[in-house]
Amino acid sequence: MLFHLPTRIYVFAHEMTHALFIRLCGGRVKRISVGHDSGYVIADRTNFLIALAPYIFPFYAVILGLAGAVIALFTPLGPWVFALWAAIGASLGYHWTMTLKMLPTRQSDFSSQGAFFSLVFIVLGNLLWIYALLVLLPTPAGAGDKLWKLSSELVRSYQTVALWIVRLIEGWMV
Repeated sequence: MLFHLPTRIYVFAHEMTHALFIRLCGGRVKRISVGHDSGYVIADRTNFLIALAPYIFPFYAVILGLAGAVIALFTPLGPWVFALWAAIGASLGYHWTMTLKMLPTRQSDFSSQGAFFSLVFIVLGNLLWIYALLVLLPTPAGAGDKLWKLSSELVRSYQTVALWIVRLIEGWMV
């Protein structure tokens, strides 16, 4: 590896995300442990959303995004919007790097949900957060046009895939 990634802050975010989603799903957190390379949460329930939450919820990027949104309510961010997006980009990069680092391990988070479902859910969840951050936060000039173009292309891609699936099904029925 080119450089050492700080794991304790990842483990903290990972376990806090489990705890947050346990609470959002109506559960109760009994114990949280955060170590240098590992941690755990003991709770009264689990489900696929709780198990996969740390991989789809970029903890630090969302915190930065919420802070930026709150600040933007009271004052224009002006040139600081670039600093906000740089920080969000760095935290998303860290989140994705650590998520990719965890995928080949024998995490019960993945094995309990199935590898294929987990991977699809993780990719779609991360795309949704990127989109949400882009929609909710102030962006540098011109980013809105790029977001609209991205959305249009995404819709067109899904329509194409759906059309292929329909044609495939129709071919089977003949």
